[in-house]
Amino acid sequence: MTLDGKPLPQGIVYVIPSKGRMAKGLIQADGSFELSTYGDGDGAQLGTHPVTVAALSADELDASQKKLRVPVPKRYTQARSSGLSVDVQAGGNNSMELELSSKEE
Repeated sequence: MTLDGKPLPQGIVYVIPSKGRMAKGLIQADGSFELSTYGDGDGAQLGTHPVTVAALSADELDASQKKLRVPVPKRYTQARSSGLSVDVQAGGNNSMELELSSKEE
């Protein structure tokens, strides 16, 4: 995941299906993340779903981490305005690259 072409170093990605449990993944320092729904790394439900991203402060992630808060534009925090989605398919390579922009669209 990137913000303005640079890895987004922290936060949480949410995949929100219309029915059932959402998947979420903690963003790592290199911008990577792994989604979990019921157990660690089990991915997201099949189908096309909206995605939201929330940047969190170091206190919210882990008090022992001294990372700076990375602001994510507010539009990415709401499913109806994020413009982000993922299509999860059975048996496929379901990796996703999310490119965020701080510029108004």
